[in-house]
Amino acid sequence: MTNDKEKSSLTGLSEAEAQEFHKFFLQGILGFTATSLVAHVLIWVWRPWF
Repeated sequence: MTNDKEKSSLTGLSEAEAQEFHKFFLQGILGFTATSLVAHVLIWVWRPWF
């Protein structure tokens, strides 16, 4: 059975699970941002907007 400290989080995740989720979440945000930046640069090269 889990102790009361682990049950007290709003998400129900333990500290280790939350840190692991955070690591993957940040990697996803970074990947999305990099992809978006590359797409914007390619579109800028194709048709500059100013």
